[in-house]
Formats: sequence, C-alpha cells, structure tokens
Amino acid sequence: MKGVAILWFRWTSAALLAAALVLPQRLGAQVPGQGIKVHGHWVVEVRNADGSLELRREFENALQPQGKQVLLQLLAAQKAMGLWQVIVYGSSSGVCNAGFGTICRVVEPSSVFPPGIDVFKNLTKTATGALELVLQGSFVVAITGEVREVATFIEGANAATDVAGTFTSTVLQSPIPVQATQTVSVTVTLSFS
Repeated sequence: MKGVAILWFRWTSAALLAAALVLPQRLGAQVPGQGIKVHGHWVVEVRNADGSLELRREFENALQPQGKQVLLQLLAAQKAMGLWQVIVYGSSSGVCNAGFGTICRVVEPSSVFPPGIDVFKNLTKTATGALELVLQGSFVVAITGEVREVATFIEGANAATDVAGTFTSTVLQSPIPVQATQTVSVTVTLSFS
C-alpha cells in the first residue's frame, strides 16, 4: 500500500511540475495579440423590381473609434443603448434622394427619424444562438448610382443618457451599382471573438 502511495505521489508531482512548466508557456503564447475582436460581416443583395437577384456582395467591415467608445460606455454603465441604424452612402447624386444627399438610412421602427424618401423604418435586430447580433433591412433605390460606403450607427434619442455614434464602417473597394426601382437588402452580422 505504501508503494502505491509513493508511486501516486511521484506521478502527481510529475504531472503538477509538467503543468507548472507548460501552462505558463501556453498562456504566455496566447496573451500577445489576444483580445476581444468585433467582426462585422455584411451581405448586400440588389434585387430588380420583379424580385430577381441582380447582385450579391459579401464583405467585412471594421470597428470604428466611436464604436470602441460606445462599448466602453455600455460596459461601464455610463449610458444606455440607443437604436441601431444601417447607413448606406451612395454616389454624389445620392441613391435614395437627390435633394437630401448621399445617405440612405435603414432604421428601427421606433427611431426618432421620421420615415421618408431617405429613411426606411424596417430594420430588425436578432440575437442568435451563435452569440451574434444580426441587423436586417432594405431600401428602394430612387436614383441610379452606386453604393460606395456602409456603416452601422447607434442613434441616441437622448444625448445625455444614450450612447450614439458610428459603430462599424467600411469604404467599398468596388462600389455596388444600383438602378432606380431596385431594392437593396442589407444583412449585417456582428460577432465577437
């Protein structure tokens, strides 16, 4: 019995020593470059008036400095979460409304923005079982042009209590051509790793 105890003690000691030597090396190897990363995966579909798919584009975008500030304020409970928007920047003549400028806003139904030719109140948000936030919405193109830049934005109805600002954005390397009467559907999947 004493021999078994000695063998168990030696084996346990060896295992603990090996863990003590290996574990810090593995942890140390993981620390540099580690951190929380925010991923924004976009799918943009352009459909013709008859519903046929004209074009589908997928790409990633980047967390912006304002997005980092938003996360900090939320985690520190300094401000409350505002409503999401997906913003599409078109060519200089605009793709939603020539009189307003280059922006098309797809906003949540309870947004402070009134619906109009450049504001589309059909944005939905869904938290998935895969721990992702999915934003989906669409707009109808009013003026032939191209989509050049996209962003997710958080609107703060009350500047004193709500976070607000550009969360993610990217300039498209290759603009997306759109024609009047086409529908642009946007799906943004935000995930973390």
